[in-house]
Order: sequence, then structure tokens, then C-alpha cells
Amino acid sequence: LSMRDADNPVTLAELQKTSLDYIAMGHYHNFRDYGVTRPVVVYPGTLEGRKFGENGERSLVTVEFDSGEAKVSRAASNRRSYEEREINLSNFPELDEEGLADQISENASSEILLRCTLTGGASFKIDTESLTERIKDSFFYVEVVDDTLRFTQEDIEAMGREPGVRGLFVRKMRERIDAVSEEDKKPLQLLITDVIMP
Repeated sequence: LSMRDADNPVTLAELQKTSLDYIAMGHYHNFRDYGVTRPVVVYPGTLEGRKFGENGERSLVTVEFDSGEAKVSRAASNRRSYEEREINLSNFPELDEEGLADQISENASSEILLRCTLTGGASFKIDTESLTERIKDSFFYVEVVDDTLRFTQEDIEAMGREPGVRGLFVRKMRERIDAVSEEDKKPLQLLITDVIMP
């Protein structure tokens, strides 16, 4: 659980020095059980997600005490859930807008609030408004975030075949991109964008 120091003024070690049996923490809205037996320290979370980042199942947390021992149980409580998905379009070069709309709508539900982030290189121009219009009735709420690279795979392939300096640059960069991990690919892809398509 990532926390700023200012939001977490006491440490778990300090809490364990108390004579309490159970401590319910607040301010952070996702469930977390620290797994210590005395005191039992838990972030119960909220019954419903309030924003993206508070995703998935939410629960009602109840605590029963038996001879000072706190026993925590959870029961699903939320009707609707936030979800965040990422689709790397470089992995789906065959998709057009209609196919992408179908891809986003997989496992759709009127009880889901969805944020779908598009990454990678698209083979067509992304129109988030048009995409959202196509899929909006499949979800309680949906937003499409375009975080794709500013070029298509076809653009890069065409430029890589050029005989001049730009073609040589693209070919060399693509060799480097193919040789690095997925995590390191995007900075290099963005570098191509910045150099050849400012």
C-alpha cells in the first residue's frame, strides 16, 4: 500500500505496542489486512468505490471478538465496480474502430464504470468520441483514453523503407526496440515520434 508519510503518521510497530485488540484505519479506501494477530490492523475500505483506483470488489467488513481475539470477515457490498483496462494496439494490428469497440466491450456490464487506456501504435486514427459513442450503452460509465503513439505501424514501416537518413534512423531504432524489454520499448517509440514527426 503506497502512502505519503504525512498520511501515515504512525507506524505498524507503534500500533503493535498498544493494548488494543483491533484497529480500524481510515483515509485510504481500499481494503487491507496487515496480517498481524494483535492488534488486528485493518483498512476496511469503502462499501462502494468512489473513483478510479478504488476498483473491483468492495466489501462490508465485520469484526467479532472472542476472548479478546478479533476475527475479521468480509462480505461483498458493491453493486457497481470501477475497472481500468489497457489495450496495446501494437498487439492488434488487424483492428479497425469497430473491432476495437468490440475488444473494449468484452465482458461489458451495465454495472461497470470503465476507463480503457489505449497504448502502442494504432493502424488507424483514434477517435475517442466516436469509440465512446459506440460502446457507451454497454457500461454504466465509460471513458476511453488515447495514449497511443502519434504514428501508425504503416507509417513506420513506410519510413523504414526510405533510402535516406530518416529511413536509416527508423530501421536502427526498430532494431533497438525489438531487442529491449516491453517496459523499455515505449521511450524508444516516443523518441522516433519526436525525431521524425514533431
